[in-house]
Amino acid sequence: IATDAVMDDEDTVGILATIHAPVLIIRGERDPIVSRENIHTLHDAAPLVHYHEIAGAPHVVQWREAPQVAAHITAFLAAIDAPHG
Repeated sequence: IATDAVMDDEDTVGILATIHAPVLIIRGERDPIVSRENIHTLHDAAPLVHYHEIAGAPHVVQWREAPQVAAHITAFLAAIDAPHG
């Protein structure tokens, strides 16, 4: 991925592929900086990536939609902390 400023300087996909722990990616639907296609590439890079897109939200979704982001983080942490059997 080399189309977004945040990803230009590093092999983000390669780095993500080396992470063997659950990863949460949250994106605003209207984010002009990080495209949906880029997120899908990241999502496909590692089997433990969980992705949520917040409808109508722009870039810096964590500031603009903090309650929704917090809810996704809380659910993600509960899911990875839950006993698996």
